[in-house]
Amino acid sequence: MKIKKHYKLIVGAILIFISGLLIGGGVAYVVAKKQEERVDPLQKLRTELFKKMIKELRLTPEQQIKIGIFLDKAMVRMKKFRLKHTPEILMIVKENHQDLKNILSPEQWKDYEGYRNDKLDKIQKSIP
Repeated sequence: MKIKKHYKLIVGAILIFISGLLIGGGVAYVVAKKQEERVDPLQKLRTELFKKMIKELRLTPEQQIKIGIFLDKAMVRMKKFRLKHTPEILMIVKENHQDLKNILSPEQWKDYEGYRNDKLDKIQKSIP
């Protein structure tokens, strides 16, 4: 009788451990997928450009290394430029927004604002 109690306890503990592994693995998978989706747009551009260059220009391994370094440096410069000039760009967008409001009808303006807000949300989420 004691053996059956211990056996049930051991099997229960093993099942709890296995379920913990499965749940933890599932959560880790979901988190990894979310992180993958949050890739910096410039990094995504760099990766796509690099793949295209390798394929279409038939880069040698030596050229691939040099081009990879070049693209990394270019991305760093672009990020710095974007961070430096984002406030000015947003100011221009705001001014253009006001000018456009004076041109569109109230119904058109409402439709435009919905579109604009969606786009701005995407842009703001992409800024690190």
